[in-house]
Amino acid sequence: MSNYKRLFTADGKPMHVVGTIQLTLDIQDFEIPVTFHVLPRLQFDVILGTHFLSQTKANIDMQSQILTLYNDSVGANLLNSSDTIVRTTEAILIPPKSECIIPVMVPPDFGTGLAIIEPSAKVHKLQLALAKSIVSPVNNRTVCKLMNPTDVARFLRRKTPLGIIRNLEIDGVTVMTDSNSNTHDMTDTCIDTNTDLTEKLRQLKEKGITLERNSLTTAEFHKLVDLLFQNRDLFATSMHDLVGTTTELMHIDTGGAKPVRKRLYRQSAELQRQMELLIDEMLAAKIIQPSESLV
Repeated sequence: MSNYKRLFTADGKPMHVVGTIQLTLDIQDFEIPVTFHVLPRLQFDVILGTHFLSQTKANIDMQSQILTLYNDSVGANLLNSSDTIVRTTEAILIPPKSECIIPVMVPPDFGTGLAIIEPSAKVHKLQLALAKSIVSPVNNRTVCKLMNPTDVARFLRRKTPLGIIRNLEIDGVTVMTDSNSNTHDMTDTCIDTNTDLTEKLRQLKEKGITLERNSLTTAEFHKLVDLLFQNRDLFATSMHDLVGTTTELMHIDTGGAKPVRKRLYRQSAELQRQMELLIDEMLAAKIIQPSESLV
């Protein structure tokens, strides 16, 4: 019999305990033995109380709708009845510190149309990161972007649950148009008013961009010119425009490999001249530098 002599509902009504039963919960292949009290006419099949949550060190993340137990050792999604799981179509090995696009299968009863995919608890358990994405499944198939930020390769079996797919109403997506975006209108009216169309076209031509109106309306052509003119610094016309970045340094680990040494062979006079011009240009732009062994 139950150790609890009397149980009460939230409104104070007594509940009769029939007895107890020992069951095993299987959460993401993690088995947890639990003693349940058996009650007649219970609204839900199973209720996990605060005693269970305390013993298993449970953490409930309402924002991501994920329940984790035993200090994040295992987790499960707090699923609604409308939630549907997408799973891998085949086994895949994800290298460490990499990201990839993975094909997934959608249950046939989900249907078609715009949908959103969010991470599942299985991804959290594997220490992987699944990007939230808006998709439109075709033939019960779509893709997910998965990242492995760890130093260990992760192997996913076929039909591994990756995410939860939900229908997405078009009303939930904000579409920015001329009619509902004051900022967009303001941008259009404040673009380089001091520079006329002829001067913009001349500067774009210096960048190697030649525009013709063709079938565009006057307003469309002006918008196109304004867009390219605002972003003209993105077009490189020489090595000096390839400024590079100091934000991230690339390290290539060659291990114990020895340098490759090849015999010199003669180039044609014209090819040799072109090579020297390119080398001088890259040196001037500081894209390359002399080898230490030659300094």
